Order: sequence, then C-alpha cells, then structure tokens
Amino acid sequence: MDPIGRANENDKLLLNGPEIKQILDFIKSKKRKKKPELTYGCPGFLGLEYEKEVRKYYFECRTGINVASILYNGDLFVCPNVPRRKELIQGNIRTDNFKDIWDNKYKIFRDKNRTSCEECKKCENWTLLTYDMSLLHQNEIGDAELKFVCKDGREAVFTKDFSKDGSYELYTDPKGITDIKGIFNFIGKSIIGHGCLDVVPYYITGKRNVRDSATIVK
Repeated sequence: MDPIGRANENDKLLLNGPEIKQILDFIKSKKRKKKPELTYGCPGFLGLEYEKEVRKYYFECRTGINVASILYNGDLFVCPNVPRRKELIQGNIRTDNFKDIWDNKYKIFRDKNRTSCEECKKCENWTLLTYDMSLLHQNEIGDAELKFVCKDGREAVFTKDFSKDGSYELYTDPKGITDIKGIFNFIGKSIIGHGCLDVVPYYITGKRNVRDSATIVK
C-alpha cells in the first residue's frame, strides 16, 4: 500500500521501513520457488540489492509515457501511484478529449533529457567511462558515444547520431536482433562470455548495444 489518497490519512495501514525490508527479503528468499510466484509491485526504485530480485524487471517509471489514469473527479492524471500533485493534472475527461490530451500534453514526462538533473548525475549505481575505456562502442561518427556501466554489470551506450535535437539517445539496433534472449546482456567478468555475447554482436550489427536503462545526459 502506498501513502496516496485515503491510505495517506491512516498511518496505521502503512508499513515502516524495517517492515518493508522484511517483506522484500521474504520475496527475495522465495525467488527460486515457482509456485506460488511472489513478486513486488511497481512503485519505486529499490536499489541494486532488490532490483530484479523481488520482481522480474528493473524499475523504470513509465508514467505519462504509456501510462495515464482518470481520477474519481474526471481529472486526467499520470500513473495512479504518483502523489496527487495539481501541476501533474493534464486535463479533465468531462471537458477534454482524452486523445487530444494524450497526444499534446504529458510532455514533461516524454522529454528524453528528463533525467538530466543533478540528482541523476550523482547516481552511485551508474558510472560514465572514459573514451579510452569504451573504444569498442565508438563508431567515429560525429560526437563520441557515451558508455555507462552499472555496479550490477549492466551497461548502456548513448549516441547523438540519430538525434533530431542534438541530445544523446540510448543506442538501438535497427536490425532487431536484440530480441534474441541474452545476446546483448553483459555477463560480468567472463572475458570469453563477454566477447561472444557483447563484442561479437557489436561487430556483426555495426551498432552499439541496447541496455536496460541508464542516466541520460545532455
């Protein structure tokens, strides 16, 4: 239960920090058991200790990108897990056409540089590598690509090559082979494995690798 709406008015219904950690540890301990399958809900980044341990994916907020909601009074809002802030209301279903609102508003959530803030730049989980440390992900076209690595072994590469406004974008593979399970996953300290599943596909496609997520920079 999230401290939103009526739930926020009754502290006795909400769990405290140690209680939430106890639940996360319990779900994590049951991860390998198929039945019953336990999983944690959507809200919030949980840190590398629990991300992809208590649910099958790394947290990524999609509010305003492909998630919207209609509140009890008709307000067109973002994800219902977001605190009810007036400045986040995009319109009202009683007076506005939802498609028009969806197509023309929610812009603050769709700004690809939305994580270019000081807090994201101070993230302790992702580190920007130097040019010399990311040579295998450079195509020598225009500005240098930016390669980030995460403490858990993931990596993300950004480029300006296809950007319409000159900002960095997460590099994607137009040939679509990234849906082959595991082919673009960084697999830790194994040099042979990394060569087979990361470096070789890089040369085959001629493009940088698609990663789960990382801090987007300007």
